Amino acid sequence: MKKNHNISLYVALLILIGLSSCTKNFDPINYGALQPGAYPKTDAEWTSYVMQVYMPYNPKWGYTFFATGAGQEGYTLFQPDNSMFQYNDEASDISQVFSGWGGNFFSLSSLNFPGTELGINRGQGHFEKVKMITRWTSLIDQLNKSFKTSDDVLRKQLKGEAYAARGIMNFYLLYLYGPLPVIMDASKIGTAAEADLTRPDRATFVKYITDDLQTAADSLQAVIPASEFGRFTKGAALTFLMRTYLMEHNYAAALPVGLAIKNLGLYSLNADYNLCFKSSNSSAQTPEEIWSITTNTASEGRAANIFNLNAFSYYCIPWDCKLTSGNAGWSQVFGMPWTIVKSFEPGDIRKQWLLTSYVTTQAGHATIDS
Repeated sequence: MKKNHNISLYVALLILIGLSSCTKNFDPINYGALQPGAYPKTDAEWTSYVMQVYMPYNPKWGYTFFATGAGQEGYTLFQPDNSMFQYNDEASDISQVFSGWGGNFFSLSSLNFPGTELGINRGQGHFEKVKMITRWTSLIDQLNKSFKTSDDVLRKQLKGEAYAARGIMNFYLLYLYGPLPVIMDASKIGTAAEADLTRPDRATFVKYITDDLQTAADSLQAVIPASEFGRFTKGAALTFLMRTYLMEHNYAAALPVGLAIKNLGLYSLNADYNLCFKSSNSSAQTPEEIWSITTNTASEGRAANIFNLNAFSYYCIPWDCKLTSGNAGWSQVFGMPWTIVKSFEPGDIRKQWLLTSYVTTQAGHATIDS
């Protein structure tokens, strides 16, 4: 009995100590602060914050943009497959039909754009990028209301990058899907407007693009440090603005924009046409480059890798091609029909860059017409 008495006394003391030390009972106490304005605050933090706009502007095979799980935005517009290259550049008679892999590769190279497949690859579609427009509308609103800095150049540059990202993405979405119900007014975020899937008329949507790109052009620097190459510039914004007017057959509006690009005095044709195809220029800007997405040979193109990958060679070089350096490709997905190859006139310097045969790695090392 004495033992039980001691146990009861011990429990009573624990309860007494617990009650005396917990002045607010079991109510949780929150330390620190979670409030708008805490981040970003400094110029460096705002710069880092705005760099999110470059997330979809990379040639990788996967990434996640403010989404749960893998998201559906994982395929960018700039990797070789399911890309603007396939939708626009490959869609001409100078590109061969490729049936080896079927799917989008066959249909798009055949100039067949079925609505059920457009912008969709392995379950991932570009339509989901409308969420990015909403995100950037919020970012632009934050920049206009909250970004305080004494560095006027930085303020205008970051503002210009946000507007350029939204304008360029809307440009691509327009020519994939037509006008889309995007959120361009931050006051509508989180309201019933987000559930309204009514398409705006084309003129309204085009104005979204041209207004954003003009604002970007007015804000961005014409020249940026070489170490920052790949970020949006005044020339890039003006070029997409001109392209929008040209695509809409508004040539009167396109002309002064083209002249503005020319008058920047920054761009010209390469004096040597051959320089356009030499790998030595892959890490340096040439006079013809207005804006490029930078890449790194150390990249494997996966989401976890911080570098961008230029994977076009994998789609152009046959898997059994014997190379003096580098890796062979997967197949000749992007090739030129023999009818086009044979149409070049004698002496045309462009023809010398067309590879019409290769030595195979297979037994006998035969030369094969490509």
